[in-house]
Amino acid sequence: MRLSVGLTNFGNHLEGDQWVPALRRLEDAGMHGVWLTDHVAVPHHIESRYPFTPDGTFRLREADVWYDALVTLSYVAACTSTLELGIGVCVVGLRHPIILAKQIATIDRLSGGRVALGIGSGWLREEFQVLDIDPSRPVARMEGALRLMKACWSGAPEPGEYGPYKVDRPFHSLPTPAHEIPVVVGGEGPAALRASVEAADGWLGATFDLSQASVAHIAEVAGRVRGLSNPGAVPPRVMTRVPVRRSDLDGALAHALRTWSEAGVDELVLDVNWANADRSVTVLEQVVRQGRDLGLVDAA
Repeated sequence: MRLSVGLTNFGNHLEGDQWVPALRRLEDAGMHGVWLTDHVAVPHHIESRYPFTPDGTFRLREADVWYDALVTLSYVAACTSTLELGIGVCVVGLRHPIILAKQIATIDRLSGGRVALGIGSGWLREEFQVLDIDPSRPVARMEGALRLMKACWSGAPEPGEYGPYKVDRPFHSLPTPAHEIPVVVGGEGPAALRASVEAADGWLGATFDLSQASVAHIAEVAGRVRGLSNPGAVPPRVMTRVPVRRSDLDGALAHALRTWSEAGVDELVLDVNWANADRSVTVLEQVVRQGRDLGLVDAA
């Protein structure tokens, strides 16, 4: 498996002069990539159910800063030389896909072909409403946006309908990316899992904790994703985000690594509390060493 890091661009994010030394230590430790998260306008009052906490509550303090994912990714690109650069997940329906495709292609070209993209249909209906975007049919919007983005990455998208998006005349979309950008889809509904195999290159899951139930659940979904791929086709990339604490290094993480490796999970995105940058990087370095000692983590 590969290990990447969730570098939170909200709440307990890195500050000021912490970014560069932390990113360089992560590269030196052998991390494969760095993944950010995405929201644009978080409403004061939320009724939508958040799918990634047991009680459905989205925990964000009103004073928490949320750095823009695309702008932050460009900064991370400039601070690093080998890390894969990901957003997981990018709520593609919050931006027009032609603009989003241009931004992603630009970062990929300037970084030497290091961008990966996780996409999601979005769970926060109120955010779409703040932006005056119709929140209905979110999966169709996501799939149409992805098709239009891929068309833009060719450099010359064809006129036509891309789900709810319509292109009525030919145009140039340059620069094109430096490499074929891998795309993974977040979400566990049937439509998201189908899209991860049919429209994208794989799946990005998320777990609440490292309990045996959570680990087993991710393993089960990973098996379903691999089961959807056609025989002989390139196997889908299967990833999951997982929170890690220092105490997990005593056994919970080793169990999870073995279980997910056997289930065919290719990559873990490790989320830590960035309130103390030095301590967080130290924990991540220990995770890499433990994974290699177990023979379950690829060497850089």
